[in-house]
Amino acid sequence: MQEEGSVTLDTESMKALSSEARGRILRALDEKKMTLSDLSRALELSKPTLKEHLAKLESTQLVRKADEGRKWKYYSLSRKARQILHPGLTRFKILFSFSLSMIVLSVLMMLYVWMIRTGTLEDTILLGCYSCGNPLYDTFIPMFATLLAIFGLIVMIYAYRELKMPEGHEVLSPPE
Repeated sequence: MQEEGSVTLDTESMKALSSEARGRILRALDEKKMTLSDLSRALELSKPTLKEHLAKLESTQLVRKADEGRKWKYYSLSRKARQILHPGLTRFKILFSFSLSMIVLSVLMMLYVWMIRTGTLEDTILLGCYSCGNPLYDTFIPMFATLLAIFGLIVMIYAYRELKMPEGHEVLSPPE
């Protein structure tokens, strides 16, 4: 069974990644998109050699060549190559956006309760006049919003720690 966000590598992709020069090309393209001349200067490889390696990387869909209608053709990493070079980044983005939405929701809930308490907003939109002096607005919703914000911060810290964790380590390692 394949994990979510994992990349399946075929035999050709594995062969393409087995070359040190192609690995250097991928790392260089990870920084920014480059032309053949840029890559040649950065990696100190001849252009014919680079063309051969780039053709192999293009055939395995690890590199894209973009012809923007100008004199130069730019090479950049494909999504597949980015997932290989940065496997935890997709998971981080999902966790981070989830935690951020929880924090924003809790702030909106607190703002809504505050506006009702101060009389800035009449609560005829959601609950009619049921919120007037209702203990639900005095205790439960602010408490729930606070817990939601705390949980969002915990998830955000977990996502950040997982992103910064060295390869092969887990955030919570099991006891030995």
